[in-house]
Amino acid sequence: MSFIRSRTRTELPGISKAGLHQMMYEVWSEFWDETNAWQNHIPLNLQEGVTEYPIFATDPGQIIRLLGVMDNNLINQVAMMADIGVVTLRDAPTNTTPPVQMKATVALNVLPVDDDNEPFVPVWAEPLWGLTIYEGVVGRFCNQEGRPYSNDQKAIYHLKRYRDGLARAKTAVLRRNTFGVNAWQYPQSFRTRGQKGGVSVGGNVNVF
Repeated sequence: MSFIRSRTRTELPGISKAGLHQMMYEVWSEFWDETNAWQNHIPLNLQEGVTEYPIFATDPGQIIRLLGVMDNNLINQVAMMADIGVVTLRDAPTNTTPPVQMKATVALNVLPVDDDNEPFVPVWAEPLWGLTIYEGVVGRFCNQEGRPYSNDQKAIYHLKRYRDGLARAKTAVLRRNTFGVNAWQYPQSFRTRGQKGGVSVGGNVNVF
């Protein structure tokens, strides 16, 4: 967090450490919630006849939504997460010998890690999106009323740059960080498939 913290204090001298950490927490939280950019791929060790599988994030963050479940053949499976932290498959496995595994992809959000609410984020996040978070933090501080750093024009400027960064991050996630290709989307003719005997089989069901 050194880049965001030091640059913000240079731009807005006088802000408190606790206030800065709180603002960073709020901006990172909005960023991850809107972009789904922080993802974990969590293995599901299938059991015969079982449809519900507890999952736990591999990073110190909070699971906020299920993005998909894929089998070993890279075929998307019908699943949901009505309760955060529990993946429910539509089709119960009927044969798990040899062991069958799927992967659940989930989006994460930040958790405060100390009394000052300084959030943990993965090490790759600040080099990629630190400038965007900085724009959001400064813009929100400048947008507060009755503060030494209150400044409507600067708030508009920085918050616009922040929203532009959010849009770019959303696009990067949709395109799987590739260049010059369309956003990832299953064609309408692609059908989500179920499991029969632990093996992917064709089907015409796209919803739970």
